[in-house]
Amino acid sequence: MLKFAALILVASFTALASTVAASDASRIDFLTASTANRLNPHDIKLSPGGKYMFVSDVDNDWVAVLDAETLQLVDYFGSDHQGDTHYVDFDTAVRIYLADTHNGRVTIYEMSGTRGRLVSELTECIRGPEGVEVRGETLWIFDSGNDRIVKYRLRRS
Repeated sequence: MLKFAALILVASFTALASTVAASDASRIDFLTASTANRLNPHDIKLSPGGKYMFVSDVDNDWVAVLDAETLQLVDYFGSDHQGDTHYVDFDTAVRIYLADTHNGRVTIYEMSGTRGRLVSELTECIRGPEGVEVRGETLWIFDSGNDRIVKYRLRRS
């Protein structure tokens, strides 16, 4: 009897959850889509000011910069030295950290508007990084080549 009651409770909750999800979805309106052909996005991050969308593009090995409102391609950088770009994140100093998977590193760019200037790279203790996450003074990297996550402290000079 207890199992039957639990099944009814789970079925009721599932039905309620799908009703809520359906009603939430009905309030989502399509606005626009990017038109940049050849764009194969893997990760996106909104710039700290909210004006631009930074897209790691795995096929073109670059970071594409889109206007956040229109989704039109504004700029790009990194195509001359990136290899299989994956995840991207910002720190509080508006530097971009980008997983450069095939080159076995995380590249670090200083930003000036939509242009990124490569200022450093991190290769220590990682192989084939895919994911990056920055919060405060901490950088986490999904070190896929070693099947682990590594953690670094960012030091400001």
